Amino acid sequence: MVSLDLAERRFVITGANTGVGRATAEALAARGAEVWLACRSEARAAEALETIAAGPGRGRFVEVDLGCLEGVARAADALAAVGPFDALINNAGVGGARGQTVDGFELAFGVNHLGHFLWTRRLLGSLRSGGVVVHLGSGSHERVGRPRFDAFRRPTSTLTGVREYATSKLCVMLFHHELSRRLDGVSARSIAVDPGDVASDAFRHVPWLLRAILTRGMPTPEAACVTSVACATDPSFAHGGLYAHLAPRAPAPLTLDLNLAAQLWARSEAWVEETLARASRGPAPSRRSPSGG
Repeated sequence: MVSLDLAERRFVITGANTGVGRATAEALAARGAEVWLACRSEARAAEALETIAAGPGRGRFVEVDLGCLEGVARAADALAAVGPFDALINNAGVGGARGQTVDGFELAFGVNHLGHFLWTRRLLGSLRSGGVVVHLGSGSHERVGRPRFDAFRRPTSTLTGVREYATSKLCVMLFHHELSRRLDGVSARSIAVDPGDVASDAFRHVPWLLRAILTRGMPTPEAACVTSVACATDPSFAHGGLYAHLAPRAPAPLTLDLNLAAQLWARSEAWVEETLARASRGPAPSRRSPSGG
């Protein structure tokens, strides 16, 4: 039986100030865990931190904007210094928004995939043996085809940004499978979660009328976070799997394309290195992205 007591466990959750991320953080802290809320500002996380402080767990804050790779690297390195951790829960996301990150990547791709790619790579060494990386996916990844890599270096092209969001979640799944292959379940695990359609802040950039239509009848973040919590705490959830409502779920066949996954990894790695090298040579760009968390 899995212990309900998490007093000796430590978790890192991106976008833990709202929605599924906040619900996940509060659920883990309610069982005594130390939870690091990785968000864009402490003010955004204040309410969640206050709720956690009233219970048996411990809440900590680290500032990170997933739309700025230099900031991601800096935050991850600072967090690594206070590790180790039992799980990285890559929860933050943006959907229905248009534009580019400060580094010039399509907004959804830059925040949902590329920021988490760098974040995870920098923090893998801080995971305890047997630790887990939990990726928040979406069933929308099934509704798009092979990504065009050149589109990731341009602003969002569709009016709603919904297609770009779906493509970014396809990239999350490809990253998950390639990471799973590289980890091979020896020292750590990679697991993906599909929380389903949730009435959360992920689509806060969608016009209000369309947002009301999209979120009608959706479950609450508190109901949707159950699978994320289970995958982060229960070693019986299989390495490399995708889970929805606590049950295994088959991903889109395209996510199992090993060549595509390896290509995305290589492109992501090159883009990150190029961006960080450029940042080290001069001041950060002045543009600001409305990124998740």
